[in-house]
Amino acid sequence: MKFLVLAVALVGCVGARSINSGWVLPQGNVGLSGIVRKDGTIEPFSYDFTYDIVAIGPAGIVTKSGTNVQLDANLHRAKRGIGFTRPGVGSIGLSGIVLKDGTIAPFSGDFTHDIVEIGPSGIVTKSGANVQLTRDLHRVRRHSGWVLPQGNVGLSGIVRKDGTIEPFSYDFTYDIVAIGPAGIVTKSGTNVQLDANLHRAKRGIGFTRPGVGSIGLSGIVLKDGTIAPFSGDFTHDIVEIGPSGIVTKSGANVQLTRDLHRVRRHIMNDSGILTSWGKAVVFKKPFTTIVADGPSGLIFSDGTLLQKPMEY
Repeated sequence: MKFLVLAVALVGCVGARSINSGWVLPQGNVGLSGIVRKDGTIEPFSYDFTYDIVAIGPAGIVTKSGTNVQLDANLHRAKRGIGFTRPGVGSIGLSGIVLKDGTIAPFSGDFTHDIVEIGPSGIVTKSGANVQLTRDLHRVRRHSGWVLPQGNVGLSGIVRKDGTIEPFSYDFTYDIVAIGPAGIVTKSGTNVQLDANLHRAKRGIGFTRPGVGSIGLSGIVLKDGTIAPFSGDFTHDIVEIGPSGIVTKSGANVQLTRDLHRVRRHIMNDSGILTSWGKAVVFKKPFTTIVADGPSGLIFSDGTLLQKPMEY
């Protein structure tokens, strides 16, 4: 009877640790004491490492210290280690997030293997399903970005088809209000134009009008929160942005009001018209008039049809 009581006490001591975590997988088993693989290899963990573990998932091991271990498809340690520890907050690595208050957010195997970079503002992935993080390492519940033939751009950074990665800083990520195929629109007006290969264009034009908003190559952001992103074609057509409007290569200029709204007026005379978006048209017949001015274009009395640009 005494032996039974002692055995129960020993079991109770061993079980005093709240973690009892592990996985039995087709390629082997992983638990608190080590890994046993299908190929017969065994990897025992050290005492210190075992007591550093807070969670074990199919993609790897999450630790208190932030020295997370990613496991490959055969339960071997992956040859890369990315992540960081934010003092007083917690740690993030390929296998998950551990916060100072004890909260654990392990990542799934699919998500872990989708990660290409972990930066101060969040996680950049191959699929474009980027995750933005707060300063407290919590996920931000907004999803914005594009998956394009030449790569992916999201709130946390850019992954290009050529294999290059550009993670964004925390401050820049939180400055973003919209991401389009032509670039990134920010609250501060420091918009980023992207070229055809998702690299930053080597020019930056635009301005901020105090109390009104900002305009740049990628779009317009007004103080009231209104956003008007430009299309890729329009952005690459821009040659200059001035206080009165936007000058383009194609001649489809845009005039702006003091409040950074587009001016919707045409200038006409007996022989032609200068449209509100900067297009000059010579009439086929004198004294031609506008028969219809619709959302997609103009119809003139001489039979001319004129399509409006997409951004109009």
